[in-house]
Amino acid sequence: MKRLGMAYHFQEQIQQALNQLNSYLKLISDDLSTVALHFRLLREDCFPITVGGDGRFMGSLCGDVEGLLRLNEASFMAIQGEKKSLKKLRLSAWDILCRAHITEARWFYGGQIPTFDEYIKNAWISIGSLGGLVLVCFVEADSIVHQFPNCLKDSQLFYRSSLITRLSNDLGTSKAEMERKDILKAVQSYTIEKGISEEKARNHVKELISNSWKKINEEILDSRFSRVIVNLSKNMARTAQCIYQHGDGVGTSTGVTKDCIVSSILRPIPI
Repeated sequence: MKRLGMAYHFQEQIQQALNQLNSYLKLISDDLSTVALHFRLLREDCFPITVGGDGRFMGSLCGDVEGLLRLNEASFMAIQGEKKSLKKLRLSAWDILCRAHITEARWFYGGQIPTFDEYIKNAWISIGSLGGLVLVCFVEADSIVHQFPNCLKDSQLFYRSSLITRLSNDLGTSKAEMERKDILKAVQSYTIEKGISEEKARNHVKELISNSWKKINEEILDSRFSRVIVNLSKNMARTAQCIYQHGDGVGTSTGVTKDCIVSSILRPIPI
């Protein structure tokens, strides 16, 4: 249902099925394909399922090709009351965003080269994700608005999601933006600070993205927040990686993003 984009029609039924699955985990077979599939489905839906035994991989399972493929897919889930007014929350989010943009403007006009840490501290905000996250309050304000301040203060959910969005954007757009004399991005900042090659800097940024996904997975297992907030944060980061995985999928797109969207929504599924 999820892969067909129809899961939202069956939320209650899916939740009941996952609750049952979580209750009978001990009865699951030792088939690697089945175990890996169950692990991924439960992790994606915020069940705190953990690896069992000593965490080591059984050599006898190496021949299970289908199981190994499912296990690889599941590996991406690895882990490292009163109604309130939205006005203050909206203003706070936009105030934070404007301050971040002003900081970047000062760097640009002052010819300043920020350290990598300084850049990251500001860049996860300047990407603009917080504004989008706040807007979801208008959809289900009564049920989730009270959770936003805690997400911003006590959780890394928004931070990591925004960081993935920013770093994915930097990986895909920094070359063109440097040609336009924009401020240094994550790759260039780390290259200059550490005195290393661009390739090594890009690998470091990719590692930060990978670690941020693990942090997000840990946060959602805490289950303090509404499923709406959790899914919004995950999907924002997923979308950013999808758009920028082959370069600038927005500013200088050569049809890659369009092809991806068309293949996902318009083209019939081959049978």
